[in-house]
Amino acid sequence: MTLNKVTIKTIAKKINVSPATVSKALRDSHDISDQTKLKIKNLAKKLGYKPNLMARNLVSKKSNIIGVIVPDISTSFFGLTVRGINYAARKHNYEVIILVNDEDHKVERKNIEFISNLQVDGILIDSVPGNHNLDLLEELSENGMPIVFVDRKCKKINADSVTTDDIKAGYTITKYFLKNNKSKIVFVGDVDLLTVANDRVKGYKKALKEFGIKFDKELLLKINYEIDEEQLKEKIRSFIHSKKEFDSFICAGGVIAYLVGLVLLEEGFAIPDGVLLGEFGDNNIVYRLGVPFITVDQSPISIGATAFDLLVTRMKDVRNTNAKRKQIYVKSKLVSHHPAKHEHLFIEHI
Repeated sequence: MTLNKVTIKTIAKKINVSPATVSKALRDSHDISDQTKLKIKNLAKKLGYKPNLMARNLVSKKSNIIGVIVPDISTSFFGLTVRGINYAARKHNYEVIILVNDEDHKVERKNIEFISNLQVDGILIDSVPGNHNLDLLEELSENGMPIVFVDRKCKKINADSVTTDDIKAGYTITKYFLKNNKSKIVFVGDVDLLTVANDRVKGYKKALKEFGIKFDKELLLKINYEIDEEQLKEKIRSFIHSKKEFDSFICAGGVIAYLVGLVLLEEGFAIPDGVLLGEFGDNNIVYRLGVPFITVDQSPISIGATAFDLLVTRMKDVRNTNAKRKQIYVKSKLVSHHPAKHEHLFIEHI
């Protein structure tokens, strides 16, 4: 069965008025009498009329909708970041369309094209590493689309970003490991393409230097962000079997830390007594290991809310394309998690 779509013309024909009159009545225009408004609105409700948002957006040039693109929503960091965005959006009477790029630049390009075609008022994006879609984002930005990068910076286009101070975070967690007599610390992450991982390594190196420990490039395990779980586990296994001395791992993200932890446990290592494990952001997945670990809690809800508030500022000043862009660092903290005891012990602010 095919449903007949009810339009403004349908209502106009039934009530013998012009489509313009119906449109004005549904928008509560002062040009239409209250009696006519009521008659039109009652008929629209009876017929099940739904406004064409796309058409309305084209007329008003405002949709009260923002597009959000994130790599994933299954991990706690991204899930909570989206929650923060939603909290802030409600306060400003905005709706949110959430799309997932799965760290795939081709998918991300379709995401960007889709939400821009919807005439959204602004875009929040946690972009895929690399420069794949910067041309499209730059074009949108130059044409007046407000864009704010969330969690990951982009220095190549004139856009704001809201992130953790990753250099400081990398320094703080490494310093904690060093103070706890760990000196052979392995860092795992995509430091070549992922700016946040690269900054975390800078902090890691800074702490090593401060403690008089020479950076050992063999303890920096570079991975590609596209690596699958089995390949990553095999890379960790190969490193362990290489007999290179180590006493701890700092992982650029929670999924990495979880897989590293699995391999360590499978290989008979005790965590944390034998090997100390640390990570950034996604502690819920690492929690499944059931062992104590250290995390940089990046305050994802605050990151999301702050990013939305900054986007609102840009949307209000959309014509000022030469305005100086902001890099906002949201405060994070170092936390020690003890799953068996259900304890989350604060260590220090970052």
